[in-house]
Amino acid sequence: GQTPSSPAPGPVTIKVLDPAFAEPAILADGFTYVATLDVDGVIPTQVPTTGGVELTVTGRGFDAFTRFSLGGINATRHEFVTDTVMRIIAPARDAAGLVDLRASNRDSTVVLEDAITYFAPLQLDAIRPASADTAGGINVELQGAGFETGMQVEFDNIPATVVSVDASGTSAQVTVPAHAAGLVDVKITSSVDGIVADDAFYYAAAGTLTVAKATPDQGVAAGGTEVTIVGSGLD
Repeated sequence: GQTPSSPAPGPVTIKVLDPAFAEPAILADGFTYVATLDVDGVIPTQVPTTGGVELTVTGRGFDAFTRFSLGGINATRHEFVTDTVMRIIAPARDAAGLVDLRASNRDSTVVLEDAITYFAPLQLDAIRPASADTAGGINVELQGAGFETGMQVEFDNIPATVVSVDASGTSAQVTVPAHAAGLVDVKITSSVDGIVADDAFYYAAAGTLTVAKATPDQGVAAGGTEVTIVGSGLD
């Protein structure tokens, strides 16, 4: 038969009555009512497409058998904390965008729609050109991923002017600020991510020929390694 409703979760006694028997059959704590599975929220709500971020999910009716998926991809780890809290590791995903969070246990499945936003993590692959004279003021192209309108770019903590960002988020035009001669870090901060590229740009006195950095800085003796030279006066 089907169970009646219960005012609260917890164990109950099963009693079976039969007119043919004088006494009922009783099984103490023979059945346990559990809280109805539900998901109230998740923190954080933004995850890089590389995954690997720990999420804290709150709700009701969680148990050691509760499992979660994000956009149809199973979480890579589940940690049962209490019947109202679980911790999971977000899986990697091919594309950015909103995804549902689905929770399932032995009794039911629930979905929190558009609960997680996957974003392309910031990545800086190259700066073209990778040098300028100390006066600054030239436009350079940043090549990478995860760029967005409104992001901040700094050269050794000095703000640069972001002129434009390609719709694909893989290219941006930036006007470099003035700076003393030398190698400087380039910092990029978006609404959801931030990176620092060490010694990524070189300032030199105008009219000089210099070599400041080689990437990579080692290779096999047989040769053939492609190397990027950062400096000034390199045509």
